[in-house]
Amino acid sequence: MITARFVVPFVAGAMLALAPGIAAADPDPDPVNGRTLYLANCGTSSCHTSAPPQVTRNAAGGKPDVIQGVIATVPQMMNIASLKTLTFSQLADIAAYILQLRGPPAINYQGLWWAASGTESGWGVNFVHQGDQVFATWYTYDTSGNAWWLSMLAGRTSSTGSTYTGTIFQTTGSPFNAQPFPPVTPAANLPVGTGTVSFSGYNTGSFSYTVNGVTQTKAIARFILDPTSQDPTCTYASAPNLAGAVNYQDLWWVPSESGWGVNFSHQNGLLFATWYTYDAKNTGISNPPLWLSALLLQQGTTSVYTGTINRTSGPRFDDYKTPFATQSVGTMTVTFTDGNHATFAYNINAAGGLPATTQSKSITRFLFAGPAGTTCK
Repeated sequence: MITARFVVPFVAGAMLALAPGIAAADPDPDPVNGRTLYLANCGTSSCHTSAPPQVTRNAAGGKPDVIQGVIATVPQMMNIASLKTLTFSQLADIAAYILQLRGPPAINYQGLWWAASGTESGWGVNFVHQGDQVFATWYTYDTSGNAWWLSMLAGRTSSTGSTYTGTIFQTTGSPFNAQPFPPVTPAANLPVGTGTVSFSGYNTGSFSYTVNGVTQTKAIARFILDPTSQDPTCTYASAPNLAGAVNYQDLWWVPSESGWGVNFSHQNGLLFATWYTYDAKNTGISNPPLWLSALLLQQGTTSVYTGTINRTSGPRFDDYKTPFATQSVGTMTVTFTDGNHATFAYNINAAGGLPATTQSKSITRFLFAGPAGTTCK
């Protein structure tokens, strides 16, 4: 029996398709080629003698923009002619190689999190954890009580720690029902603050942030979608079998429509979907953030999940007090063809101030840390 517990949290989900700090120029960096390039250009007596030291791994792993900046500003590197010829895609390959050397953290924190003990149900944050990076999408409400989502690509602050920090962005885009949906450009990302997530255990942590001049810290915990089952265990790997996965917990997107996405939290026959997109206030490209959620139930033993879409409004993020309000605005059906491909279909019924819309999208997992990825089971 599905109780109100499952529809109350509306905790996080999804991804920022053009995430800050991720180079769209090379969506699939090659760490094998990166090693070759590193040894040829960096593994010299004037630079590094062999594998990069730990300080370099921490600073440059997975971050081609950092490497690019060092080449342009550090005197001993500015004088190496071969480094100046490296393209950004080649730097992305080198960064992917360096990231692999760091190794994955001992614990993977991928999943939905909310205020500890459910003390502030109605908002939350989803973490997608790949290597030494956590991509966070925070679902909450703006100062007018409207649904609002913010995102953060956070890097691990030390090679052995469990603290991640990054810049928080607000993004605007075309209305959710735009067909086709024009990709969101990096210019649509507005930095609004900074955030730090510190995990104290597998199920516990804290989320500290400064947003629009407001500084707060929240104790957070994993949200257990189905209390009768164990929460999925997630693992990051350099060559995961994504297509063979039978648990769909991850960020999913349409690669040609970057800027919106949907996150799935998957436990047993339950799939909690949080769809982040943009309102239909106008027909331009600067519509405000909008998030919708749905508790999807598995249909028999099939790979089809369906449920009701809800639009939520609630108390402002900086003075959070329950209750919040939800309104049914349509239905959603997700059909998985394998562990890495699915059809995302929805019908918005013109409720909640949204235009009546029926669409179907082919979606896949979003890999922001190179060809590697995280699978759960």
